[in-house]
Amino acid sequence: MKKVDKKNVAIVLLSLIIVGSAGYYLFGHEVERLVHRWQNPHMYDSEETADQSAAEYYGHPEVADAVYSCERLYFYGDMGYMTKGSLLDQTAAAAYSRIPDTLLLIHYGEEIQQTEQKGVSFYETKARFSPVKIYPDNPPLTTYLRLAEQGKVEYLKLSPNKRGSLEVEDECDFRNEYANYFDPDVSWQRDTPLAIKEVLLEFFKSNEGSSFAFVNDRRNTAQVYRLASFTGLNQYTDQPKQELAVVLSEKNSTGNVRERIIVIGFDDANKGRILFNEVFYSKILFTVYKDPYALPKEAVSLVAYAASAQQLIELKTNSDPYSSYLYYDKEFDTMIRKTFRPEDEENH
Repeated sequence: MKKVDKKNVAIVLLSLIIVGSAGYYLFGHEVERLVHRWQNPHMYDSEETADQSAAEYYGHPEVADAVYSCERLYFYGDMGYMTKGSLLDQTAAAAYSRIPDTLLLIHYGEEIQQTEQKGVSFYETKARFSPVKIYPDNPPLTTYLRLAEQGKVEYLKLSPNKRGSLEVEDECDFRNEYANYFDPDVSWQRDTPLAIKEVLLEFFKSNEGSSFAFVNDRRNTAQVYRLASFTGLNQYTDQPKQELAVVLSEKNSTGNVRERIIVIGFDDANKGRILFNEVFYSKILFTVYKDPYALPKEAVSLVAYAASAQQLIELKTNSDPYSSYLYYDKEFDTMIRKTFRPEDEENH
């Protein structure tokens, strides 16, 4: 039996470690994502697989050449309106006129591709796009894209937001700025309004919030994440505001549990801010009461603080047998926490 060369063994082991580390760096995120999807199937929307690509189904548009490695484009807004471009060939005028102006609504996390336009960047309003996903139940879209593939009409326009900007990012920026925090495959994260996402993103990227993330366990989503109206009606629209109460857990915590409950509110100009942010050294659950008269008997006195369309929050932890309640104080523009304990009643 030949004597083993220790130097060669060391070189082989070092090579395996380097290759393994590189593999984890490149594919670790995808492996973790697959494991998470397997362990938590209830958190993901059902997905149908298609045998055809959008290019095969609609034709083969000339896609803009990638100038860097992040060429895939993603929509990061709440809802995007994709509409007809200009008519380029009069022989298609009759068909063009029969097709509705708005052909497709896209949502956060949907991928689109920019078609070939010299000197036009994807973030410019004159950019034209084609969907990556197939929409077989949308015949007008199919007809229009086939006309575009024949050069008879422009590809689709994406309507800008109120600031005149297109809510599109390349793959790298989309992941770094949005998808790493709000997973497009988790419906309640995907459907969080952009205005709320932006407030939470600012928190997640701060020193205070960088170690926290959304709850990822078996708790009911409705008891750790809830869109509701906590500050009441918007004085201009007379409609309830869409605000958020959410529980965040400390990432990679060892030992004691640390969680936060954050309440995000909006003023009448739709400017968001954090109304309440408190750390608990225990797990948190909450219930939102649309009707203040439905509050538990112990908290009925809080009805006096609930103005029109203001919803209240009952807060529970696994370290305190008594619930706390959160209600909005307009004078100080904050959420007030109140706990009712038997000894408090006795002292009165």
